[in-house]
Amino acid sequence: MGSTEPGAAIPAALVCRTVLDLRCRDDKYISQTLLLAAGWHRHCAHQSVLEVLCVGGTDPLLSAFLDELSATSLSCEPGPNDDFSLSSNKIQGATPDWAARRVLLVDNDVCFLSALDGLAQIPAGSIAASEAGNLRVSTEQWELISRTLGLPLLRRPFHPLNRRPLARGQDQVSACIDGETPVRPIYLNSGVVLFPAGHDHRNQWLAHQRMIHSYFRGHIERSEAVDASDQAALATSIAAHGAFDWLPLRFNYRYGGFRHGLEPADRIAIAHLTGDVADSHTLDMAARIEAYWQKFILSKIDVPSPDTFQADHRTDIALSVRNKLLELVRDYDLERWLSRFRSARSRPQR
Repeated sequence: MGSTEPGAAIPAALVCRTVLDLRCRDDKYISQTLLLAAGWHRHCAHQSVLEVLCVGGTDPLLSAFLDELSATSLSCEPGPNDDFSLSSNKIQGATPDWAARRVLLVDNDVCFLSALDGLAQIPAGSIAASEAGNLRVSTEQWELISRTLGLPLLRRPFHPLNRRPLARGQDQVSACIDGETPVRPIYLNSGVVLFPAGHDHRNQWLAHQRMIHSYFRGHIERSEAVDASDQAALATSIAAHGAFDWLPLRFNYRYGGFRHGLEPADRIAIAHLTGDVADSHTLDMAARIEAYWQKFILSKIDVPSPDTFQADHRTDIALSVRNKLLELVRDYDLERWLSRFRSARSRPQR
């Protein structure tokens, strides 16, 4: 089992929390959570705690694995929007911490790659999140959400991640180099969200999501982004909260960042592996990581000019992060743990 690396700490000031739906028989979510927990233990256990909230009851194997890492597994009821949005169960994690620590709510498919010290610079009363990869909610949909439903919007200058023209090494939205960044309603990726200490964001987020879903059901402007997704409601509920700060991209680094080489490997604190590969439930963890890198990252490294150095540089960043993940798989014996989960789940249900 790997060891925790020393480093500057945020003493007992942060809870990293993810919500795992164990009702799903696809073991990719368990696989992702194993990798998440291993990365947290190696890089962040000296400055935070990890809680895995399990929808559908806890799992003894998962509890045993987390116990070895001094992390916690807790049972969690499905959320009230479970009837139309399975992803909305993550909102169950947006509850205050009992010890008044800030809560970093993350999806299962993130991996911690370094310490989280930079989060302490985000104002204590703000909710912080990064821009979404694409603008899946249209201007017309935002107008209906605002004008017809009366939900608040926050407008900020930003580009979505996959269209973000940043110079290498910059991670703030304000660093866009074209000088004409459009002002838009914020649309955020809900895979990594930092909440203020003591703040309970569940009710407002859930209520906004149900209002948006109910309005667009059967509407000509209906789309998945306003029907089942939680992200439009995250934006409006944060607007209702009022205090918002951009979460630096290095804390929610997705394949769009790798394609453009927006951060050096040693500054990427949280990699967010959105998307999946074919037949992932049949692959071991290392093979799944390799397939993911080939499909989403290495095959799509973006080179705006015929510059071999830039292509090599971006590829080096991507391979460095991939190798860190493969080291976690090896050092924490994650293939064995995944094999045990698969064996347990293949037994006939009583």
